[in-house]
Amino acid sequence: MPTASPASPLPAAKLAVEVEGLAKVFGSPSASEQALRGISLGVPSGQRVALLGKSGSGKSALLNLIGGLDRPTSGSIRVAGKELSRMTANELAQYRLATVGMIFQAYNLIPTRSAIVLILILILILILILLIILLLLAGASSCALYKE
Repeated sequence: MPTASPASPLPAAKLAVEVEGLAKVFGSPSASEQALRGISLGVPSGQRVALLGKSGSGKSALLNLIGGLDRPTSGSIRVAGKELSRMTANELAQYRLATVGMIFQAYNLIPTRSAIVLILILILILILILLIILLLLAGASSCALYKE
């Protein structure tokens, strides 16, 4: 289980991600599991970081918290100077849309299809949607002609 580590010595304004005293506990009070305990971390702007650790060490829990997918039990997370714990659900959704990108381990693709087939299926669905929109627009414009 990860424990506290020193935050980056850089000033807060130069940090893209700043985590202080972060803790995350899953489960009920009678059957709880502490995934993170007292994590502090500073990531300077433009720096690449890799999280390494054994299974169950809290890597995904930390990334889910920084990504705004979950809320910490205690501690603070600031990304680009914005405190995630003070954000509403809508603000977090906007944050995820505009600021972070997540690639999930379980990405819910159809396991019996190859990546090429899945991409082709997506293209076909998009073409069908486009055709439906065009037909609706054509129908709406022809209805407008009859009304004149």
